[in-house]
Amino acid sequence: MRKKIIVLADIRKKDVCECLKQVKPWLEDRVDILGWYNAFEEIEKAKLPNTDYLILFGGDGLFLGAARATSPYPIPLLGVNFGKLGFLAEVSIDEFFDKMPEILDGQGKIESRMMLECVVERGGVILHKHLGINEVSIKESCGCRMLYTSLSINQEPIISYGGDGVIVATPTGSTAYSLSSGGPVVSPGLDSFIITPICPHLLNLRPLVVGAEHTIQIHFLPPFPDGIVLNIDGQMHFPLETTDRVSVYKACEKFFMLTTGERSFFRILKEKLAWGEGKIKI
Repeated sequence: MRKKIIVLADIRKKDVCECLKQVKPWLEDRVDILGWYNAFEEIEKAKLPNTDYLILFGGDGLFLGAARATSPYPIPLLGVNFGKLGFLAEVSIDEFFDKMPEILDGQGKIESRMMLECVVERGGVILHKHLGINEVSIKESCGCRMLYTSLSINQEPIISYGGDGVIVATPTGSTAYSLSSGGPVVSPGLDSFIITPICPHLLNLRPLVVGAEHTIQIHFLPPFPDGIVLNIDGQMHFPLETTDRVSVYKACEKFFMLTTGERSFFRILKEKLAWGEGKIKI
């Protein structure tokens, strides 16, 4: 039976536009295309329940948005990388033509990964509630003053941070902003949160890894900066007030990655971060 596919392509990238000239007739000969889209906001929700796979041509940013947008449906996402590192969109265009027949024949590997949910409360009222794939980051918005935050786990006060802000990341996000801020790499099969201070003022403030069964709460301490901003996956941005309360916990939803099954997470780390080679491949 022919698979039903949705294709999402970042046509802002010249290489993506060129590759689609070959990809489009190749796919249309082998699968039923339910739609070609240029942005995840364009995807028609009514088509998602009948979709077998979602194929993305772009970078990890496109993958993040698509995973959030399709999260109510267990649709495996296959990312063809036209970005830089490509931890999520891991397949190259050359591998796509070589491996896609096997994937369409059911020989691909489907991997489920946890998502986080972030809630912002103001005066006891929920102001924002959003899913995330990689991380929630909270920062001082103008970049010129310190932000003081108090972090609790399951309502128990744990630590206060003074610095540029704090990140709460999933294992999938441990190779993104958290890693750049000194956080550890965590295997994506572990349900956990990585709490990473951003440029902390004190050297004894280190990243912390906790189980995903915990709820993390963050509020703000004086002196307050002129502005605070919350970011989810680097794609959704919300201004915060000093009295706001932020909670992060494991979402009920998961997202699903479709891969060739030939690369382990550790092999991908070695390839993308050039471990032992002295230079990151971008």
